[in-house]
Amino acid sequence: MKKCVITCYFGKLPDYFELFMMSCERNGNIDWYIITDNQINTAADNITVIIYTFPEFAARVQSRFNFQIELSTPYKWCDYKIAAGYIFPDIIAGYDYWGFCDMDLIWGNLNRFYPDKLIEKYDRFLINGHIQFYRNKREINELFMLPAGGNAVYKAVFRSKYNYGFDEEGRISITQICRQHPDIKVYASKNAIADICPYGNKFQLAAPLSGDIRYIKICSGSVFGAGTDGGQETEYAYVHFQKRKFVLSEDFDPEKTVYARFNDMTNNLSDIRDILPREIRKPPSQVFLMKNRLCRAIDLIKYLNWKSDD
Repeated sequence: MKKCVITCYFGKLPDYFELFMMSCERNGNIDWYIITDNQINTAADNITVIIYTFPEFAARVQSRFNFQIELSTPYKWCDYKIAAGYIFPDIIAGYDYWGFCDMDLIWGNLNRFYPDKLIEKYDRFLINGHIQFYRNKREINELFMLPAGGNAVYKAVFRSKYNYGFDEEGRISITQICRQHPDIKVYASKNAIADICPYGNKFQLAAPLSGDIRYIKICSGSVFGAGTDGGQETEYAYVHFQKRKFVLSEDFDPEKTVYARFNDMTNNLSDIRDILPREIRKPPSQVFLMKNRLCRAIDLIKYLNWKSDD
């Protein structure tokens, strides 16, 4: 089975980008397409870098829709990720499945957790915005266009400057569309992921898994996590650092075993320091969240009733 994954990233690359690239190369049964404004050199046979400036990229996305979309910032791309197969038919041609992913993560052995014989049973495989796969069929590539609650909500989402988490599980999302169309077969397990919370002074797993993580270990193409209870390390399909920024040790070597905790990455676990107060990422305030929800709701109502260019 042939699979490809598209990731789009504009701006400064993560400090651990080399680790991301190495983890893509080690998952050789997947072809990775990186669309970016960064000059990236790679000799990996399964990685293709496609250069766009962000305005060129936004124009390419706009060309696939007959109404005016909003894509003025790279972060807004999150709402479009589920349409990547529709937007880039030239990339996904010849593949059985296409997917999208983020870049704030490191892959483990994906085939061990997500073998082809499991993926091929589903039309949509995985539901987090970190990575998803879709069966390469026209009706699945256009899945995001299906109505939810009687409306083609994608038009409202793509017109708005606000981010709706359309690629994940919010009230306005591809997951809600799938729930209203039960003939679409979806694999929704999250149990193989080390999804690290971005906030606070602890290294914690996000739901559905829970608990504090003493460290993450990246070794020989696999990802492991160690709990604070001192027990055995647990292997994961991948680790998602959720926008965490890391400081790499001066002698950091991505070819060796890598340990990550808090905001440190090093090859020697004993060198990891405790997090400093200035490095603690705080969650957004309730005032900000309520204001954002209100603005999204207003835009949704406005654009669902806007028929002038449909």
